[in-house]
Parts: sequence; C-alpha cells; structure tokens
Amino acid sequence: MEITLPDQIKLYFDKAGLGDPTFIFIHGGGADNSHLAPQFYFFARRGTVINLDLRGYGKSDKPKKYGTIAQYADDVAYLCHQLKITSPIITGHSLGRMVAVELAAKHPMLPAAIVLISSGVLFPKAALEDLENILRGLRSITYRTVIQALIDQICLPSDRFKSQVEKTFFAIPQEQWVAVYEAMFAWDKVARERVSACKLPILYIEDSGGCFSDLPLFSSLCPQLVIAKTVGSGHFPTLEVPEQVNSMIEDFIKAYLKN
Repeated sequence: MEITLPDQIKLYFDKAGLGDPTFIFIHGGGADNSHLAPQFYFFARRGTVINLDLRGYGKSDKPKKYGTIAQYADDVAYLCHQLKITSPIITGHSLGRMVAVELAAKHPMLPAAIVLISSGVLFPKAALEDLENILRGLRSITYRTVIQALIDQICLPSDRFKSQVEKTFFAIPQEQWVAVYEAMFAWDKVARERVSACKLPILYIEDSGGCFSDLPLFSSLCPQLVIAKTVGSGHFPTLEVPEQVNSMIEDFIKAYLKN
C-alpha cells in the first residue's frame, strides 16, 4: 500500500491485522521494512500493524534530496492523519528510534507509547567519536569497505541474518549513507530537548552488541523509561531474536498502557 505525501513523495507500507492497538514500525538507516517483518507478522495477530519504508528506502520513492529526522517524523504523522490512526504504538529500530522520539516530542498527542530498539538516542562522547570516524570513511572512495567494517562491528559472529543486512546496506548509495550520518549528527544537537519533551511510556531495548545511549541521562530526563536487553544478538535483534523482542514489547504494553 502507499500514500502520497504533501511533497508528492509516495510512501510505501505494509498493513495487516484489525482493531486496536495500532502498531507502527520504523526501520533504521541502510535498511527497509524487512528488518521488522518478524514484528509485523507477530503483532498483526494482536491489532492493526503498519510496517513502512521511509522515504528513500525500500519501495518508497527515492527523492534526490535525502530526508532528515524531522521530515521522517512528519511523514509518519501525516500517514497517521491520512489513515485516521490515533494512539499508535511507535517502534523504531536504529535510526528509527530518533524518528520515534522526534514524533513523540513534536506530536505529543499522537503516539500512546514508543519503543526504541538497538538505539543511540543520547550519544556518549565515545560513541560520537566513533560515528565521526565512520562518517569520514563514508565520504571517502573506500566507503564500501567502511560499510562492511560497520556491519562486522555491529553484528555478532553468531548472527544468522548478516547477509540480509549486507544486502540492504550495500543497496544504499554513498550519498545517502553520508546523509544518514549527517542527519543523526544534526538531530543529536537537539536530542536532549526532544527526549525531555517525551512524557509518554518508553521502552528501550538494548542489544548484546553494546549501548550507544547515555542511559543514566536518558532515565533522568524520562523517569518513565523502561530498559530491557536482548541476549545473543548484535544490532538486529528484530531479526535475530524476534521472540525476545516481541515478548518484551507485549509485556511492556500490558504493564504500562491502559486497555
């Protein structure tokens, strides 16, 4: 399915299930909605589910000017308006976690809760330095080597879906990869303000590959934050250990959202 955004970009999404609640899944940079397919099929039995391709990714239109975090969030808000969706549970993986936070901060009456998976929301200094090194590499002629090194870094040796990650990552052109990292750095400058504006229930699911968020700061800004951690997966637990991710989201909804 697709909708046409105000700037005439076509946004593609899969939709399944019926009734409440409504779940909206947002993939990360270098990905597409296949990275959240296990959650799409699982929660389609528990409500209405939308799994979208952000502008520039998957089956959505690919404009010459790449999107920003704010633009992605506005696209999701527009989709909700067009489909008459109220109080969705927004789940963002990787880059999608910034989109989820931006959406909750900019449209506070829209989502009922947000779930952030494998997320860097408030980058510690060491994480920023690492990301700066990656961005420099992405701007170079050896950018494909940098992408492979990035995949090797964020995936565990035991991860089974590494080839799928490589397929989607290498499908993204160099200029778009640079734009992804520039968008993350730009949003990081307002991250503290955006996080502080979030008053709704938040679940943060950390993977086993390492944390790219200052969780003590996050918790101080959002006392309602619930933190969980998967076992046996790198940066893509949605693919590698979907049963853990799905169970955590389901338990979070039962515990923190009113029926």
